[in-house]
Amino acid sequence: MRITQAIMAILVLWLIGCNNGQNGSKTAYLMGQNPATNPTTKPITKIEADIALTAMEAKHQEALATITAQKETKLQQLALEKSKSANHTKETIAASENQRKIAVEKERQRAAIIIQRDRSALYQQYLIAAVIILVLLALLGYSIHRRNQTLKRTLHEDKLRHEAYMLASQQQHERTQKTLEILASESTDKHIKKELVKLLKGQHTEQPKLLQ
Repeated sequence: MRITQAIMAILVLWLIGCNNGQNGSKTAYLMGQNPATNPTTKPITKIEADIALTAMEAKHQEALATITAQKETKLQQLALEKSKSANHTKETIAASENQRKIAVEKERQRAAIIIQRDRSALYQQYLIAAVIILVLLALLGYSIHRRNQTLKRTLHEDKLRHEAYMLASQQQHERTQKTLEILASESTDKHIKKELVKLLKGQHTEQPKLLQ
């Protein structure tokens, strides 16, 4: 703003000098110089005014170049900061995404571990149930086999007792028949008949009618 004000002041002085030249005066004065108030001041010629104006324009261009350079520098700094901010935002987003992926992977692994643990527990339960069922079936089979064996042994013993009883009965019947035949024979001695009758009485609680 100060440079612009200086340029405007120079242009005003230059226009004033031009106006004075048009009014019949061939000299120009700087701001604050007046022939009436300061007659000893040397007037500025047109060449000197052009030189001063050129110098001021050069300074103005230099100032504009400086301002432009500063502006470009600031723009570059802003662009750099914006780029850094964008990179930081990208890094933050990437880090957040990476953390999200890590969290998702951890959750997936935890879920897989829980599922595997549940499957193992279920498999163990099935295995225990199968073992219990097999043990029960084995016990039931053993019990049935033992009962069958006991029944077979009992039946076999009953059969043996029955056969022994039948054999003993048959033998007893045969002995009784022979004894009766001996007693019925007329050729048998009376003393022998008496002994045989005593023997038959000792073997039978109920005497046969024939013996009576």
